[in-house]
Amino acid sequence: MVDITGLQEQIVQDLSSQLNSEDNFNSVALNAKVKVAILDVMGRREYGNSHYTDAKILNELGVRYYSTITRLALYDYNQMGAEGQSQHSENSINRSWTERDKILSDVHPFVKIL
Repeated sequence: MVDITGLQEQIVQDLSSQLNSEDNFNSVALNAKVKVAILDVMGRREYGNSHYTDAKILNELGVRYYSTITRLALYDYNQMGAEGQSQHSENSINRSWTERDKILSDVHPFVKIL
C-alpha cells in the first residue's frame, strides 16, 4: 500500500489556508475528504494493474493529479450536509452542483494488453 500521508498533509494544508477563515471550518472533515479524494484517483488509475513503483505513484499523484485531488476534496467538503443534491434553493439563493465524476474526467485507468 502506497503511503499517501505526506501528500494528504500537503493538500490539507493548502486547502486549510483557503478555508480556515470560514466560521464552520472543520479540519478533521477536510482531512477525511482529502484522503477519500486521493484514494478515488488511485482507484480510477488502477495502479495495481501497472508497473508503477510506490515512488512513481506518489510522484504522479503529487504532480499530475494534485489539482484534481484538490478540486475533488474541496467539492466533497463543500457538499457536506447536501450529499446527493444536484441543486438547492433557499431564500432566493440557488445553487446547482456539477457532477462529481466530471472532476475525475481527466483520470484514466491503465490499459491492460491481453
